[in-house]
Amino acid sequence: MRDKFDWRSRVLERFSDCGNIDQHQPVELLSCNRWIASSALQKAIRRNDVEIAFRAALTLHKQDRANACRRLIAIAFEDVGPAALDVVIETVVVATSADWRAVRGEEAALASIVSRRAAACKDRSA
Repeated sequence: MRDKFDWRSRVLERFSDCGNIDQHQPVELLSCNRWIASSALQKAIRRNDVEIAFRAALTLHKQDRANACRRLIAIAFEDVGPAALDVVIETVVVATSADWRAVRGEEAALASIVSRRAAACKDRSA
C-alpha cells in the first residue's frame, strides 16, 4: 500500500502526460549566453509567451543544465507564487527529479513545465 503522504509520487503521476511535444520538430535555440536566456525565460513566462519561453529554456538547458531547473523553480516562486500553488509545487517536484526527467525526456519535461508556468495565473507579490 502506498503511503498517503507520498505527495511527490502523486505530483509526478499527474505530470506524466508531459510527452506531448513533437520530438521531430527541431526547436531553434536563442543565440545568446545563459544570462540572457535566463532573463528571456522569465520574461516570456510572465508574458505567457510559450514559444519564446521554451526556446529560452532549451538554450539555458544546453548551456547550463543545473541552472535551468533552479531558474524554473525561482520563476515559479517569484512570478506564479500564491496565485497557483499547485503549479509551484509541481515545478519544484519535476525540477528536482532528474531521474524522472531523464526517463520522460528532458525536452518533453521542459516543454511541459514551461507551458504550464506560462499559462498559470500570476501573482508577483512575493
